[in-house]
Amino acid sequence: MRKVFIDCGANDGDDIRNFLKIYEKKEYDIFAFECHDECISALRSLKKKIDFTLIEKAISTRDDVTTFYMGKSTKSGSIMKEKKKLMQKDKTYTVESIDFSNWLSANFSKDDYIILNFDIEGAEYDILEKMIEQDTISLIDEFYLEFHLYQCKSDTITAERQARLLSKLKEIFDDKLYVCKIYQHEKFLKMNTC
Repeated sequence: MRKVFIDCGANDGDDIRNFLKIYEKKEYDIFAFECHDECISALRSLKKKIDFTLIEKAISTRDDVTTFYMGKSTKSGSIMKEKKKLMQKDKTYTVESIDFSNWLSANFSKDDYIILNFDIEGAEYDILEKMIEQDTISLIDEFYLEFHLYQCKSDTITAERQARLLSKLKEIFDDKLYVCKIYQHEKFLKMNTC
């Protein structure tokens, strides 16, 4: 059995550092997905101290190139044009994206123990639905998640959609699901801030 931690929206590596305070690094392979230039620079520096695989791409529902919208005041951003709060819509650049569900199925099996962390600024809705549809969600054993409904609310990102996803995720993960401010928040905070 392979033990894996996958950090999607790794930012500057804080969640990787927090993960290592909770779990034994020697037991886990760590993968970090990030497409923000400033964050990639910070993660490259962190790689000099901590061994992990850095994948310099946004996670998505397809392998492609996409527009990345810069955040206003922090090292943040989103591939979701629906994300409106704290964004600079006039500051964008193109990034590569990877079909996360396909990447999971190509690289892991149900024999692996996978801890997944999602802080992907609104892209979680489409990606989670694809993972559920393709059953790659069943590859995940523990899931740390931050929903971004109030930053991305639109005709397609709605409270009803989030409620349906949350209900399904609770059914799948039970007590191994940790969602910022929504479900098992105290356990979520051991690894993340929100």
